[in-house]
Amino acid sequence: MTEVEKLSTSSSSNPNFTAMKNLLKKTDEADALVDKLQSTQTTSTSPATPITDVDYVYDAGFFYSHLPATHLRCPAEGLRIIFGGRPFLWQQYALLQYESKVRFQKEHRHDFANLDPVAFASASWTIFLKELERTNPKHALFDARLRDRAPNAVARLRDHLLSPFRQVSERLRAAGESDTPAFVRSA
Repeated sequence: MTEVEKLSTSSSSNPNFTAMKNLLKKTDEADALVDKLQSTQTTSTSPATPITDVDYVYDAGFFYSHLPATHLRCPAEGLRIIFGGRPFLWQQYALLQYESKVRFQKEHRHDFANLDPVAFASASWTIFLKELERTNPKHALFDARLRDRAPNAVARLRDHLLSPFRQVSERLRAAGESDTPAFVRSA
């Protein structure tokens, strides 16, 4: 008889020995389970599939919670640091141009309901970019390093600058067929 068998038969009545023996059995079972899991993971040929259908939402204050990323704007201060003040000057100029062009006259070709503010601003933005590239090709808008590091930065700037035009467009759509526009009625 071996020393362990002698010890186990002589101390089988000891409760501490029995508890230790049960713990060792459970540890052996856990080790066997871990080994089994590791062997199935290494023999599996299908790679783990990434989760792609996740919608991220953001909280931007008490009244603005569960917002998708499309409803958030980049902060103007950060965009001003990256791109300078020239695009924001363009935004003010384009708003003034739109204001001077539209009329509150039915059936006129520049009536506020006929002239889409977002289309007007997009066309003006394209002209601005062409002129800026012609006069200052080293501007941050055309920097390849910026496009490599932050590929959506220019698109975020454009979204930020066109947001006032989108707001006017939404107000016009909300007005519908009414004679008074929504931004006049809501005031």
